[in-house]
Amino acid sequence: MEWGAAAAWVFLFVKIFASLRCLFMLKFLPIMVLKRTLIFGLFFSALFVSGFGSATPLTEVESVVPVDTSNVLVETKTDDAVYTRGLLRKLAPYGVSSNLFMTDVPAEFLGSMALDLPATDEVTVKSSFQVKGQNTFLRAVFVNGESVRLQQNGQFFTEVDLDVVGKQPLYVSFLTPDNRYFTIKRQIVRLQTPPDIEKFVSQRREYVYFYNTPYLYNPHKDRLLESDFTRGDLAHFIYQLKQPTDTIESASKFSDVSKNDWHHESIQYCVSSKWMSEFPDGLFKPDRKITKLEYLLTLVRAMDVPFESLSIHLPYNDVQSKHWVAKFVQAALNAGYIEPNVQLNLKENLAVSDFIQLAQLIPAVQASYDELITVDADKDDVVKLRYLEPVYYALDAQSERLEQLKKISFISPKSVHFYVNETVSVIGQMYPPKPFSFGPYTITPNALGEFSESVTFSATKQVVTLNVLAEDFAFTLVGLDTYEDLSTHWIQMAAAKARYLDLTVATANFEPKYVLTRTDLARYLSNLYDLEPSENVTTNVLDVFEDSLYLDAILACVHNGVMSLIDGDFMPDTSIRKVDAIAAIMKLEGVSNDSELSDDTFPYWDIAENHWARESVEQAFRLGIITESNQFKPNKDLTKAELIAILTKTQTFESKLMFMVTHD
Repeated sequence: MEWGAAAAWVFLFVKIFASLRCLFMLKFLPIMVLKRTLIFGLFFSALFVSGFGSATPLTEVESVVPVDTSNVLVETKTDDAVYTRGLLRKLAPYGVSSNLFMTDVPAEFLGSMALDLPATDEVTVKSSFQVKGQNTFLRAVFVNGESVRLQQNGQFFTEVDLDVVGKQPLYVSFLTPDNRYFTIKRQIVRLQTPPDIEKFVSQRREYVYFYNTPYLYNPHKDRLLESDFTRGDLAHFIYQLKQPTDTIESASKFSDVSKNDWHHESIQYCVSSKWMSEFPDGLFKPDRKITKLEYLLTLVRAMDVPFESLSIHLPYNDVQSKHWVAKFVQAALNAGYIEPNVQLNLKENLAVSDFIQLAQLIPAVQASYDELITVDADKDDVVKLRYLEPVYYALDAQSERLEQLKKISFISPKSVHFYVNETVSVIGQMYPPKPFSFGPYTITPNALGEFSESVTFSATKQVVTLNVLAEDFAFTLVGLDTYEDLSTHWIQMAAAKARYLDLTVATANFEPKYVLTRTDLARYLSNLYDLEPSENVTTNVLDVFEDSLYLDAILACVHNGVMSLIDGDFMPDTSIRKVDAIAAIMKLEGVSNDSELSDDTFPYWDIAENHWARESVEQAFRLGIITESNQFKPNKDLTKAELIAILTKTQTFESKLMFMVTHD
């Protein structure tokens, strides 16, 4: 350790001296002076080692970080190494494990956190892949240093682009509820597919794998499987199989093979090794098609397969045992370079696809397939550690927030809380976690401070007060009666609130699909908005009897200008359209439409800009009274459930409901 300190001091001294030399423009400093200065630096460092100085500060800098980085190769520049040590030191207190990268979610978080896709290291031919998982604690998740959006249930989904062909690491970092982290590493291998792969039904895997090995000269990955396999290709293949270390003669022996040709070195190597030869005219003809026979002869010779004194027993009926090629065929068969069959077809020219089918029988080629997809130590892990930088910042910021938290927060109930079926959900989080009382019940948070329990209260109004972590809370709980036919209906709570406010009748059933008439709308509007007929106006409604129970409601809506007569008729039994109801409600709400929504922000394509009710619909949408959708369906008959959903979102309803709660 002392000699390490000395070396560091020497390095520091030399760096300082070099900087000073540049600073003062000492361009002509004699070499001898430099040597003497270096010797002085060594002597100075030795003094530190022997006791004349102290190396303690340096030892502290070089202290071992409590993170296992054995799977990280630090083969970087000094700046990268310093950066890496600093980042690892900062991350160390937050690590779930001493391992920097993991292959799966730690056992303590199984069931709450998951990386579903990719479940393992993957091989793909696509230009992107899906990353899918969950963090039900709703803590941050980072994919290659980028924060991903979590859904309410903690699930996440994102697409990662594979910009290059080959092996690419994937880092998925999870933040835990107790402000720790772990990172799962996957290796994704993207392979290039031949352009004409769709023409081949069988052996697609082998074609794709071979296409991505160095055995086929294909720098632009545009070779077709159905293209010709040439003598130049064969020389390249043999050269890649043999991987020679000796220098190849640079001068070309052939007039048709230039020194700058991609196959020059391979051809020189194969010819000088006497595995391939020129033609009688002295040319090599690198673009000439290869037959299966030439392929086998070259391969047997290059791979040093014994072919002399072999016992010839060939299964091929097109190869005579006494023919001179028989011994080479027998040698190839014995070595497993060809498979037994009825015919061998030695004279056929090989396409690239034919060559691949033969080449994949060679063990070295099969081994290259494994190497292609095998996960190996990633030399770029130090650089990829920069993906963890945003993780550290998130952890550091969360530490400050947790320190300031130390309180309880409620998601449910609200300060004024409505409930049905005598059930109140108590949901929230506290830090530090400890049991607390909620009315007659004891709520016990889990180890993470989260609590979610359902407790029972009668269908009445009551106030629950509590003091937790020196904070006072008061919840006004209002139990509502509901309708029998709405036990699982989406309108249940809104209908219960409307019933509480006497906007709807307290009957057994609500009948949510009931189609409303104009009379029904007049009745609901006059009730909610306290409309009264004008005493100064006499209106004869021709199609409504004077003793009708709803005549006052109809007159009130007519006199207030929210509904109208047509030739003296109200048409009380005519169904009400959605657009007419919205226009009437917005007029009664009296909220000004400050600015028009552009077509880009207005979602309903069936309400044109010049539609007579456009302003009312815009106003309702802006206030959240109607929900976003592609269509508004203005002429749709309005159901009871739809109208109550609209009315219970108005400011008038909310105000009257709160008044009722506080004065009941």
